Amino acid sequence: HIDQNLSKLKKIAQSDRQAQQARAQLKIGDHLFEVKDKGTSMFSYILEDNAFRIQLSRPSKSVPMAYVKVSSEYLTHKLPADVEKTLYQILSQFGAVQSSAHVSRIDLFVDFVSFQDMEEWTREALVTRASSVNAYAVDDRFTGWAIGMGGVIAARLYDKIFEIVKSNKGYLLPLWKMGGRHEGDPVW
Repeated sequence: HIDQNLSKLKKIAQSDRQAQQARAQLKIGDHLFEVKDKGTSMFSYILEDNAFRIQLSRPSKSVPMAYVKVSSEYLTHKLPADVEKTLYQILSQFGAVQSSAHVSRIDLFVDFVSFQDMEEWTREALVTRASSVNAYAVDDRFTGWAIGMGGVIAARLYDKIFEIVKSNKGYLLPLWKMGGRHEGDPVW
């Protein structure tokens, strides 16, 4: 019945009418998930809220039950063990969780204030084995560096204030203030 319900919600999400699409929701505990109109080749259903992006396979598939991305915002406010416990409770609503999670990617981060002009650095200033070192700009504004993207280990140094405007991650501002940042200070 879970597969049938998800299939029905996915069809609702595919409607041409926005009012109908808005009904493609599934509440599980404290989480209200939007059911997406499309899946992927391995995962038929995609559910998303501010905490999780859950890709679910059909019961007959020989792939893992779920592939999950945890949002950085959720991890900012919850301990990893609590996130895992909540995720387990959610996934248990879709079937028997038969194995432990396998982590495929971890993004470590440090946000810091610096008045250094990051654009004045040359590629040679960055000591790395990576063959890929790229500088980025948007509308003539330097936004950062990407080092070794596509490799096993990669690094990004970028203007977090610019990113917040683009990605709507305003939840970081009060956290930075608690850490000692003053309004107007650049964050990288």
